[in-house]
Amino acid sequence: MTSEKKNDPNIAFLMHPEYLLKALEWTKFRYVQRGGDQFIEKYVEKFSDAEDATDFERRKRITPVAGFAKSAIIDIRNSIYQRFDAIIRKGGPESWLKAVSGKVGGVDLKCSNMNHFIGTEVLDEYLFMGKVGIYVDNYAITGRRTLRDRQYQHPYTYIFPAEDIRNWEYYLRDEEYRLKRVLLRLRIQETEPEFQLVEALTEKYRLYWVDEDLGLVKCVEFDEFGKPLLEDGTQALTFDDAILTLEIPEIPLHIMDMRSPLLSDIANHQIALTNLESSDVGYALRSNVPFYVEQYDQKFELLANQGQGSEATVDGRNPDAIKVGSTDGRRYPMGAEAPAFINPSSEPLKVSMEKQKAMKDDIRALVNLALSNIKSRYGSAESKELDERGLEAGLSAIGLELEHAERKIAEFWKYYEASDAEVTVFYPKRYSLKSDEERRKDADQLSKSAYAVSSPRFNKAIQTQIAEILLCGKVPDSELEAILGEINNAKFPTADPVQIRSDVEAGLVSRVGASKARGYPEGEAEKAAEEKKQRELEIQKAQTAGFGAPNPGARGITDDHEGAMAEKEQSQNPDNNPDGEKKVRGTSDGKLSD
Repeated sequence: MTSEKKNDPNIAFLMHPEYLLKALEWTKFRYVQRGGDQFIEKYVEKFSDAEDATDFERRKRITPVAGFAKSAIIDIRNSIYQRFDAIIRKGGPESWLKAVSGKVGGVDLKCSNMNHFIGTEVLDEYLFMGKVGIYVDNYAITGRRTLRDRQYQHPYTYIFPAEDIRNWEYYLRDEEYRLKRVLLRLRIQETEPEFQLVEALTEKYRLYWVDEDLGLVKCVEFDEFGKPLLEDGTQALTFDDAILTLEIPEIPLHIMDMRSPLLSDIANHQIALTNLESSDVGYALRSNVPFYVEQYDQKFELLANQGQGSEATVDGRNPDAIKVGSTDGRRYPMGAEAPAFINPSSEPLKVSMEKQKAMKDDIRALVNLALSNIKSRYGSAESKELDERGLEAGLSAIGLELEHAERKIAEFWKYYEASDAEVTVFYPKRYSLKSDEERRKDADQLSKSAYAVSSPRFNKAIQTQIAEILLCGKVPDSELEAILGEINNAKFPTADPVQIRSDVEAGLVSRVGASKARGYPEGEAEKAAEEKKQRELEIQKAQTAGFGAPNPGARGITDDHEGAMAEKEQSQNPDNNPDGEKKVRGTSDGKLSD
């Protein structure tokens, strides 16, 4: 790239064909993301030509934003962000380790740790717009720096929205596609001279390319008119004079591109819903007013009006100026229905509300479909096989894209720091969109099927699903893997206390086995049996010595209930009672007997 570039067209208009194709779509996505009055002003339409400008402006002021598409994206963002506490980061330069934890100014010089930067800036842009660029910049190292300067003057990150990545080209290097050149738009704050407060935003452009001969990155900055600028911001005489060389081998920009953004199929739903709600609110406020009606005899009125002014009626009043109310009456002909107030039909509102409900359901269905179709370019075969589970697979794919992006940030960071320290970054593999209530319902349904098939493997598969449903996103992946391992290695089909007790009473399992199935320590069953035996001996001693009971077993000394049942039947037999009545604990009226 030489000085001949100075004769090229204005660089501000050199946009990638894909940029031109998606620019209008990005505009729509941006308004959906922002919502508020800007969205209303942009997308609320007139009912028809019959609605004048005054009525239209009045209706827009009371129009609510039906932000259901935005809400669906926020739910996805929250489902991913809540798992960030399980991200593993190890190694790297000292400045990296401090910055990712929010120290020494953080990763963005705004005291943000990496979780906050990725979750609130990168992830938001990526989900709403489908594309975002992450740039890693560095301080210009000039003159002598103090230890404090060295601590805080480290590489830092910021994002480029999709609209500001104007042109790009990739090439294959080291088995990975990397940026060969890219054109970025920057928005620069202009300050007024007296108080140095921001008074305007101006645009500049920055062109990066890789000099393959030198193996270094070069850069030229342009003003809004496409003129190259020197480092101090003044215009350069030639293109070559404006070239800056970065002592790094790769353009420090990573572009995340979803290809099929989540809002593609639902942005228009939010626009349509907002217009429907605007129409309903306008109708409810303006048209939902009772109006007065009365019958009249057309022939009688014509005869009465002969020879009188066109404004007269049978009672001498203008029909357009009828006074009605609680203290004003009206006469009406015999046989006619009494005058009345009638209400406008509610059917239009009901139909509109039903359509809105259907569209809200469509938004959820379409965003889930789009999420299910997301595939990661960077996941391992193992992770792809593990996560092929519908919506969770889409969430995992987004997590893998974020993981790759953070590794690229670390790579660029190391270029600036001239460090070879290895950086390890691992994002969670499992994510879930379901609420706690939905998880519990799914787990309950599965638990009912756990014993429907006489297969131990089937039983363990059901238990594995239940554990994943209840714990995915709630515990670290390593802990969940350990739990799944315990389920797979378990020797007992269930840990349900009710089921185990029933099996013990039915003689299907020993007390020792039941104790192990419940997870009690070794030897607890033997201790419990000894204590139970001792307790029975104490009961037997007390009952025999104190009351002389002929059948101690009937008093609960053993687990054999036959003696107890026999004594109960004998005591309740009417033939053994003086009054000839059956002795029971309660009477027919529900009260206790004497």
